[in-house]
Amino acid sequence: MEIVPFSRSAHARKAFSCGNPELDNYLKKVVSQDVKKKLTVCFVLVDENSTVKGFYTLASASIPNSMIPTTYAKKFGVYAELPLHCWGDWQLIGHWQAGDSGNCC
Repeated sequence: MEIVPFSRSAHARKAFSCGNPELDNYLKKVVSQDVKKKLTVCFVLVDENSTVKGFYTLASASIPNSMIPTTYAKKFGVYAELPLHCWGDWQLIGHWQAGDSGNCC
């Protein structure tokens, strides 16, 4: 098993099911478009056959400094926007799940 950057052509996703139809659909039909458009990066846990056993995504965003309460905004100095990084939880295939959550941690 290894964690590698997602590749549409290299990773078998058809059998993936984490128990959440929306997330299953995202991996199977949408994530490759989001990666291509540079909206997110995706990492997958794959076995020796490149079958996806789990995945997570990372995305970047920012919010205007004017939306931050002044007590916190002072800490960011002259920056017009505060950068944000969003990490999607690990979604794991059936028997790899910890409990019913689909999270590995």
